Amino acid sequence: MSDSSGLPPDLFDRLTLSVVKSLEKRPGVSDICLKEIPAAERHLVLSWEQRNSCILPDDLKRFYLTSNGFHLQWCVKFEDQPFHLGLMEINPIEKVAKLAGRRNTSNLPSLADVDYNTDDDDETEYLSHGRKQPHFDLRSRVFELDPCNGYGKTCLVYNNTTQGVPATDSDIWFLDRSLHWHFIADTFSQYFRLMIMNLGLPLWHFTLTDIGLPNHAQVGIKNVLDE
Repeated sequence: MSDSSGLPPDLFDRLTLSVVKSLEKRPGVSDICLKEIPAAERHLVLSWEQRNSCILPDDLKRFYLTSNGFHLQWCVKFEDQPFHLGLMEINPIEKVAKLAGRRNTSNLPSLADVDYNTDDDDETEYLSHGRKQPHFDLRSRVFELDPCNGYGKTCLVYNNTTQGVPATDSDIWFLDRSLHWHFIADTFSQYFRLMIMNLGLPLWHFTLTDIGLPNHAQVGIKNVLDE
């Protein structure tokens, strides 16, 4: 679902500036690195839409026309040495790669093989919030927005897609390493705010799932970051 309010450049700048100032005020935080990234050229955005037969939601499109991606990393001092802790990242438009939604034309295994159901979809396959989870076959088109430092992937998902028809309705999901889906946000703007609020802390996506933040992550963060 697109967000007509979008993420205008001034709001993007305010959110970015606020998180940097918040981190600067926290004891022990060091080496805050915010990459300056120029806007994506409009033809790259249009080319992505044409190539993938998907219309980007308005807020995500405005984001890329303001900054072609996002990367903010920060450290904490641990025994007088900088230790990488927080990472906030959004892929540039050219790296918003398609993870699912292709026809498998070979005999090799693919993610589509994870979907055991036929087109007669099992109506019981709903998450706790009532949303039908994405598929790895042609029923969904899935694109990576954030590699999540290797512990999963934040994805832009278009569900109930039809071959030959441009997809328009999308939302944001988290795919963990066991290939389980977790709904995160209706819009990119909502997801960006959540990322900022959580400061890019390790495994923060799991706080929005029924799994929750693993105990070792809670202990580690508590030990190195003064709340």
